[in-house]
Amino acid sequence: MHNRNSNLAESLNEIFSTKEIELFFNYELNNDDITFLKTCMKEVLTIIPPDAYNCANLSSLLGAVIVDHSKIPIAIMTGHLDYKGSRVFNCEKPISIKTTNTKETLWKGHCWIEFGQYILDISIFRTVYYSENFPPLIKRDIINKYGEGKGAIMIPKDAIEEYGFEYTPCFALNNEQINGLVQGTKEKYLNKN
Repeated sequence: MHNRNSNLAESLNEIFSTKEIELFFNYELNNDDITFLKTCMKEVLTIIPPDAYNCANLSSLLGAVIVDHSKIPIAIMTGHLDYKGSRVFNCEKPISIKTTNTKETLWKGHCWIEFGQYILDISIFRTVYYSENFPPLIKRDIINKYGEGKGAIMIPKDAIEEYGFEYTPCFALNNEQINGLVQGTKEKYLNKN
């Protein structure tokens, strides 16, 4: 966990001040926050039709809603995702600085939200359920463990091994990247005539 926190702090240093990093790590969710987050996740998952590999736009849209309507200090992270020791997504580079693409086809990493002692992944189940080329043994294991029809998962960092997922932070999205992804998502899903 120490190495993970070091990687995370290094990534956050690119987008946050020292005080903001301290607030980020020390934030504790309360019951109102949890209710708010559940409402936001349902809203975002309702707006964006189910599809695989939408981690960047789903996380960015959810992150923007959280930032705009709460005081929860979040970071939208990109990095590697392993499941039970097998690498599922390998992040070799950050997402393009200015992007309005809702799917980064050349980027091979994963995107999620972190705050306090939690990881929130709004996209992994959609990728598992709707991808035609997700590793079949991992897909079957995730479905057996979590079931069908799940939306998002919020994992306490101190119990992450119990969930089977390992999130390795590599880069934090900055406001320019988030705004580009949110704008692309709005254009694709919200501005239909």
